[in-house]
Amino acid sequence: MSAKNLIDGVRRGFAIPLGLNRSRDVIARLIYGSSYSAALAAENDGKLNPPALADDRTASIATTYGPWVPELAEVARAYLAAVASPFDFLSLEDLVALANLSALRDADGFIFHEPSAVSVEPPAWAEKLTADLEDQLAGLGSEAIIELSALVTLGREEVGSYAGLLRQARANRGYGCLSAWLSAMPIHRYAAKGLAKLEQAGLELIALHPEMSKWLVDPPLAEPQTGELSLQAIIQLEQELQELISKADLPEPSEFYIRSTCQTLGRLKDPDSFGRDEQMPYLTIGHAERRYAVICACGDLQLGKAYYFAGDLEAAAKRVHHARVFISDLARIIEEGAPVARHASEGGRAKARKLDPLKRELMRLLEAERPASGWRSIERTAAALRDPMLKANEGLESGPVLSGSLESTLVTWLSKDVEVRKVYLRNRLAKASS
Repeated sequence: MSAKNLIDGVRRGFAIPLGLNRSRDVIARLIYGSSYSAALAAENDGKLNPPALADDRTASIATTYGPWVPELAEVARAYLAAVASPFDFLSLEDLVALANLSALRDADGFIFHEPSAVSVEPPAWAEKLTADLEDQLAGLGSEAIIELSALVTLGREEVGSYAGLLRQARANRGYGCLSAWLSAMPIHRYAAKGLAKLEQAGLELIALHPEMSKWLVDPPLAEPQTGELSLQAIIQLEQELQELISKADLPEPSEFYIRSTCQTLGRLKDPDSFGRDEQMPYLTIGHAERRYAVICACGDLQLGKAYYFAGDLEAAAKRVHHARVFISDLARIIEEGAPVARHASEGGRAKARKLDPLKRELMRLLEAERPASGWRSIERTAAALRDPMLKANEGLESGPVLSGSLESTLVTWLSKDVEVRKVYLRNRLAKASS
């Protein structure tokens, strides 16, 4: 969005007691720190900083123009959030926090490119960061998880639309645990690429968080080691998989999965796209239903043999390598269970329990601090209750639970949380006085 359109959008959302030119100038100084004409000139030169609000700047402008400036700033804050966010349920605060944690996990060189392509066991520090990532993912609502998975998939794939991937994620969520699937992804890289494909809204978000720009380029992938690739090695892996199927509490014998795999491969125009098919979107052992993961492992072995006989040993090695990792992971899951999904579930319940006291305090404040005419809007309510909620957060015996933009969390609760929204609706505007 251009600076002119952004400034005029904020201007239309608040009745500024000034003329057109002076109103534009005040808004430009508020969100860009420069005059209207200077902001447009900087934009033409490609030197305009991303729009942002600063408390000291707001206070300085209020000293000159009057006490209505902080209210204008809250309207601008809500407008900026609406412009920057292409999502209905996934907050920008959560997206940035998850991306930063994912980037930290990759920072020391252990790159998570794809769960099925990791060729070595992750070190302890990487496992700890993955557990932290799972815990944060577990705190998201189901719709936010679906939006994040659609964004990540958009960043992974060469083609596709966000709307289509959103529909697909909703339709296929029964295949496995999306939170656990996401925890093994390089969320920061795929999210940045997905945002870039969302065009204006996504590019504006990247501009607000410049660190995302460097995530648009992946580090070079290490080529899988071919090792001693032979037909006997592939057959041995098939035998291992058959033995595991009998122990994996699956409804069908191994022959059923091999037959299903061959039928699927026969229907594909491009057999090498196997494993990305929309019928099998979440194919990570322990994260997906086991029968789909078994089909994927079978498919990798079938394609590995085909490439082997065709003389393409590099492609054969890649497929066999994937199958070997699937089979190794399946053996571990059969023996140990699926701790990732269990951890995510427990983490979500634990985070919900920690948030309960703050939600109760917000509901109390909605009643106790209600203006005489009632609450005017969700954004203004969140801004008015920000400071007492900040004190409540910092005063928890267990220590602060919320971090980052507190107001965006309050907006989410006021608009999405059933109990909080019920109290808010009871106390807004005319309804409050009845």
